[in-house]
Amino acid sequence: LVLWLAFLWRIRTAEEPLIPFSILGNDVVARGTVAASCGMGAYIGLSIYLPVYFQAARGMSTTESGFGLIPLMVGTVFGATIAGQLMGRIVHYKRVPVIGLFFAALGATSLALWADEMPVAVFATVLAMISIGLGTVLPTTTVAIQNAVEMHQMGTVTGTVTFFRQLASALTVAMFGVLLNASVIDESALNSVASVPGGDFTPIFAATAAGFVIALVFLLWMKEIPLRSDARHAAEAVFAD
Repeated sequence: LVLWLAFLWRIRTAEEPLIPFSILGNDVVARGTVAASCGMGAYIGLSIYLPVYFQAARGMSTTESGFGLIPLMVGTVFGATIAGQLMGRIVHYKRVPVIGLFFAALGATSLALWADEMPVAVFATVLAMISIGLGTVLPTTTVAIQNAVEMHQMGTVTGTVTFFRQLASALTVAMFGVLLNASVIDESALNSVASVPGGDFTPIFAATAAGFVIALVFLLWMKEIPLRSDARHAAEAVFAD
């Protein structure tokens, strides 16, 4: 907290701050960044701990757990492609990621409630739904944020949202680790590199759903500004983030 306060003081008083306060004070930038950061953080946290779930709860091998991640990885490309193409063609471009995040949150909630009872095929379908839904958020928030600032600020604002997305991902992974360690059944397994601790993964799936819901709230709160011609061009060129 002290370091964050010092950081805010520095960017307010510096002649040429790393992140101009005018950018952080922009409503679209602030809300779009929170939406992207929460969504991406939840996604990264889920992708890190899913292999542990597959091995501990489903009894899969390391190879099988790696294959189990494919639906979660591939779907983001499809989601980003769909959102990027539609964003350049429809007026209310925010509707696409809103729908995507809704289904991502719905999928994560279903995992929190019924993960252990789901057949593998259904589980993979849910992961694909989460992945595609999250994928629609990444290009939309990036282009919307770029569209909300002056042309000379586009590089700075793009770096800003990328930085906060990475920071949120790192913090979320740490938080998910705390949730898993708190539910570990065999504490001795934590001290063994060769073993996978068995625990209750429901809090991790629930936290993923919560991250998507927070992202959805801030996305709905973000103002939908008509795209400039250059931003529309950028949206149409997006295939993945």
